[in-house]
Amino acid sequence: MDNKAKIEELQRLIKNDPSNFQARRELSVAMLDLGYNNEALQQLNYLIGVFPEDSRLHYNAAIAWEKLNNFRNAETSYKNALRYNPDEIDFLYNLANLYVQTGEFDLAIPLFKRVCELDPKDADTYFNLGYIHSKKGAHAKAIKCFQNATVLNPEDVIAFFYLANEYKKIGEIDKSVNYLNKVIELSPEYSWAYYNLAVICQELKDPEEAAHYLKKTIELNPKDIDAIMSLAKLYVATDNYSTAIDFVEESLKENANNGDLYYFLGHLYKQIGNSERCRENLKKAIDNYQTLSVHPKVLRNKISAL
Repeated sequence: MDNKAKIEELQRLIKNDPSNFQARRELSVAMLDLGYNNEALQQLNYLIGVFPEDSRLHYNAAIAWEKLNNFRNAETSYKNALRYNPDEIDFLYNLANLYVQTGEFDLAIPLFKRVCELDPKDADTYFNLGYIHSKKGAHAKAIKCFQNATVLNPEDVIAFFYLANEYKKIGEIDKSVNYLNKVIELSPEYSWAYYNLAVICQELKDPEEAAHYLKKTIELNPKDIDAIMSLAKLYVATDNYSTAIDFVEESLKENANNGDLYYFLGHLYKQIGNSERCRENLKKAIDNYQTLSVHPKVLRNKISAL
């Protein structure tokens, strides 16, 4: 029986017997699974009125509120669940994640730490703590947490990637490169690892290696605009404008609606003195203003100046 059929059957049971609490519980869960969050809340609120100390009911209500983006009501429901079951890992973890979503990191930290105490082998919790410490600029703490996450889950590509970024932030480039290579070893198609290696090579004044990694990035992700423009700028740095222009025009086949790329191409044509092609691409950039980083008025002024 699929969920919709199950819901219909449960609704029939409840209509015949409104005090069939088990049917209401099952109905609320089925509705949550299908995204009928308001309807699930109706059932859960009814049940909470009958069983006010049932922590799982409060927890499910919190999930429904969170799906409705009502974070304050979700917070209240998670706290109610924890009041009756303070060491339930799911309750602690979800409330902590809620605080991460709302940017209330200091409220999330003790909850995640409590999860670590209850389950020292939970790699995801260490990762989340690392993410919070990184956002707060506490790089040493972030590194320690990401390292714990990778020890517990040696296949965690994202944890290794974040670990590489933290080492780069504190200037330990060799370690950053080692961990980026570890990411590539685990996931050869992870384009951001190649891009970050390209950035490091550029900072180390090694344009050939940077170009190599940028080409690999674009091969894996032809829509990576930052990588496309970075590679084009490397061509420009050696006065190879024709190669840069050809490359950007080729890239526009995959990114035909990207205003920034047209703007950049217009700038390249201006550099070689082709005002007509510059104007043409600036107009295309304005036509694709949704993906344009500058105000269209700026480009109109440039067109007028041409």
